[in-house]
Amino acid sequence: MSVNTDAEKDEIRRRIKQIRLKQPEIERTLKSVKIVNNLLTLPELGREHVFGRKVALFKSFAGEPDITGLYDYLNNSGAECYFPAIRDNRLTMGKPDINCDINGFIRGKLGILEPTVLPEKEPDMDIVIIPGIAFTTEGKRIGFGKAYYDRYLGSYDILSRPLIIAPVFDFQIVDDFSVSLHDIPINVIVSESEVLRTDCNQRTIYVP
Repeated sequence: MSVNTDAEKDEIRRRIKQIRLKQPEIERTLKSVKIVNNLLTLPELGREHVFGRKVALFKSFAGEPDITGLYDYLNNSGAECYFPAIRDNRLTMGKPDINCDINGFIRGKLGILEPTVLPEKEPDMDIVIIPGIAFTTEGKRIGFGKAYYDRYLGSYDILSRPLIIAPVFDFQIVDDFSVSLHDIPINVIVSESEVLRTDCNQRTIYVP
């Protein structure tokens, strides 16, 4: 990774984090509802498809979209829902003790709520709902800069890699930026106003 690439990502990361943190809570809540509704239009998240499948979600942090409604839906549809935790400087997946209750989570090293129950063997996810800070329409992603998700997803064989879906706010979709060899692309980006399928360049716009 070049110094220029790092500087470029850091500037985008700083700018988008600032916008996200300044967003009024009522706006975040209303947009989050729209994002979840748009996520539920994806055939890959239909009840027949997710039943018995392992799906990784995340707990909202630092102004991220609140996707609790998606968890409720998936949990009621028979999906096995997991959440990320950082252990030994790597990302792993576990489950909360209590369904969607803060008491089923602990505050992790990054300040993010993490599940309390971690399996002895790392489970293979079928779908990963991934957070991030900035994205492009081609599926490039900028995270918090620790590469936890890239290392986690990179551990999968490319043919068995889970479907990667990113719930984002419209302002998180930015112009192109440079990526590193280890960066894993996003398959589907879902915002409050559109769904982007990056692998086939398909774009669906939703009227607010």
